[in-house]
Amino acid sequence: MTTPRWPMRRLVRQATLAGWLALCAGPSALAAPAQISFMTPVWNARVQDWMEKELLPAFQARHPDIQVNVQYVGWGQYLEKLAVATAGGTAPDVFVLGGEMGNYAAANGLTAPLDRFVANWPERNDFLPLAFEIGRYGGQLHALPHTINVRHLFYRKDLLAQAGLATDQVPRTWEELLATVRKLVRYEGDTISQYPYIGSAQQVFQGVYFQAGGEWVDATGTRLWPQREAVIRTLEFLTQLQQAAYPRQDGTTFAPANRESLFANGKAAFFFAPLNGLAEARRVAGSQAAAVLGVAPATRGERPALVLAVTTLAVSRVSRQPEAAWKFLSFLLERANLDRFNAYFERIPPRLSLFQAARWEWQSNPFVRETALIAQQYGVTVRGLANAGGDENALAQQLVQQVVFTREQAARPAVEEALRPWDAQAARPGGTAAGAR
Repeated sequence: MTTPRWPMRRLVRQATLAGWLALCAGPSALAAPAQISFMTPVWNARVQDWMEKELLPAFQARHPDIQVNVQYVGWGQYLEKLAVATAGGTAPDVFVLGGEMGNYAAANGLTAPLDRFVANWPERNDFLPLAFEIGRYGGQLHALPHTINVRHLFYRKDLLAQAGLATDQVPRTWEELLATVRKLVRYEGDTISQYPYIGSAQQVFQGVYFQAGGEWVDATGTRLWPQREAVIRTLEFLTQLQQAAYPRQDGTTFAPANRESLFANGKAAFFFAPLNGLAEARRVAGSQAAAVLGVAPATRGERPALVLAVTTLAVSRVSRQPEAAWKFLSFLLERANLDRFNAYFERIPPRLSLFQAARWEWQSNPFVRETALIAQQYGVTVRGLANAGGDENALAQQLVQQVVFTREQAARPAVEEALRPWDAQAARPGGTAAGAR
């Protein structure tokens, strides 16, 4: 039986036509989507729900040739997981970095420079300069700002009014704060019934240290460089603050464990806290939040200052899909996406067009708007140490405990003793930490 020749010619024509159609359809018709991963901390339920149901589908609708897989990792193991994955060549393509992690990540080869992407990026000039520059290390841009969490002093207007204090004349200097705190001391028998001032020991130290004119890290981020006199002024003021707020010396400190609850339920007058740490207080106050809660001015020591903790986004140095990673990172930083994320996570977006005009989703909240305006004028960004992020936090905890809470040592000898190991390390060749200035 003879096999007809025409079916083969038809098959060839059909195959050729199919090939042309595939080419016309673009690369996505010829290859599977590029796979990239995104590592992020475990945010609150509203953020995760929005990310998975709205953000990721919107990105993949715009970029059907890119598939994003999300990894949620707790902050406690974040840098360790990132470093191990980078060493093994399996790091997430895009990841979030806490404000004090950026220098460490860049110095240890975890992040890729973004300058080639940012050079022609039309959005680059729409970011708050202080926040934008925090991602720069060694002359290159390694990360871009994603959120701003303001650490500042907030207060209860109702408690000040009950003490006969004017709620529109809140302390602006250290001396005024001490005088006001003394008027807010309340005990019932031997038990404190109202905390005049509360906050995390490390965060309060950090905020006051900046007000004392200090800086933690040098401009390169490679040397821990605490200024001795600023550290001493900080500890001396915090000792005065502790004594003014808790004069009975019964072991009560300005850093109780249940700070958010105390403030929310009207048991603490002043609260040094991150902006999103006020969520419970705003929820409890409800429609009366603006009448009950207040934003203190930027308190002045040597200078007025409040802390901006900037969370950033970076691309992995070992990413196999850097172009796709950049598309996703820049998508996360688009105005609408920054607006929604920061509203859900109760932070401030770092884009000027949102920040300056208060056009982000929180614009109807005067409490948040007032905080943002003070932050824009007096904010100081937190930069971490390149060789061992967190050393400055350990120093703060140690000194506050020794000098302020237990009073084991006076400020100056405690500072000299605490900084001695770092001075010795700095004196060695290649030393990266220093305590003298």
